[in-house]
Amino acid sequence: MEENTIRKKSNKSLHIIYLSIIVLLLGTIGFLSWKLHNQKVVYLKQIIKIKETTNDERERLTKDLNNMLDQYQSMKTNNKRINRELKEQQEKIEKMIAEVKNLKANNYYQIKQYKDEIETLRKIMRHYVVQIDSLNTLNQGLKAENVKVKADIQKEKTTVEELSQKNEQLATKVNIAAVLKAQSIEPFALNKRSKPITKAKKVEKFKICFIIIENDIAPPGVRDVYLRIARPDGLVLATSEQDLFKFGNEMIVFSAKRQVDFQNKNVDMCIYWDNNQELIPGSYTVDLFADGNIIGTAKFDLK
Repeated sequence: MEENTIRKKSNKSLHIIYLSIIVLLLGTIGFLSWKLHNQKVVYLKQIIKIKETTNDERERLTKDLNNMLDQYQSMKTNNKRINRELKEQQEKIEKMIAEVKNLKANNYYQIKQYKDEIETLRKIMRHYVVQIDSLNTLNQGLKAENVKVKADIQKEKTTVEELSQKNEQLATKVNIAAVLKAQSIEPFALNKRSKPITKAKKVEKFKICFIIIENDIAPPGVRDVYLRIARPDGLVLATSEQDLFKFGNEMIVFSAKRQVDFQNKNVDMCIYWDNNQELIPGSYTVDLFADGNIIGTAKFDLK
């Protein structure tokens, strides 16, 4: 009987142990289920937040692009090259707007790329604003004069060439023989340290060197030599709209001038012009004048 009692107590203890294990397992399973559920909720919230953030970024990109497109469309200038470039930028922005609308919500890398492109476009736009403002300001006083003077200069160049040909053919001393001529024209763009460079944005001054060749027929004496430097778009670089000299029947603007005492012999000289304007890349034209005549022309390029 004592043995039965011990066996019953042993079985009862085992039941308690089993029950404890079952309760512990159920508690563990419940805790893990609760934790997994919470993790899933947190994950879903993170996904929703990411999608909302991405949608906000996409809307912000679209808004920035539309604002930039409006600003590009509002820019006005008579310069054909700039208008063509502005049109290209507008088309690029319109293409980007269409691409952003189809942008996937989780494409963080592409969103970063678009942000970088927008910043680049904004810098380009600022450059065009400066260019257009500069052109509009200077062109108010010089545009009409430049258009007419360019035609007059070309006409005068043609006349000089024709007279020179007649002079060679007839071997006679005509009036054109008394006109001074500049040769070996060498334009230099200089930086702050007066070193020759080719980058437009770093130009501090221009140095134009040349030789006025000997001429026994031209009257000796002191006279002014005028320099005109024209940008690729035809705009003449000038310190003031009041810097004028007579060419033909017109008063035209000059960039710089220097006196020379010509005594019928070769004269080496240079003329400087300190840059105070926005320069653009392209081919620049240098024209030299003396005694109401164009005496030499040269070109140089800036990047």
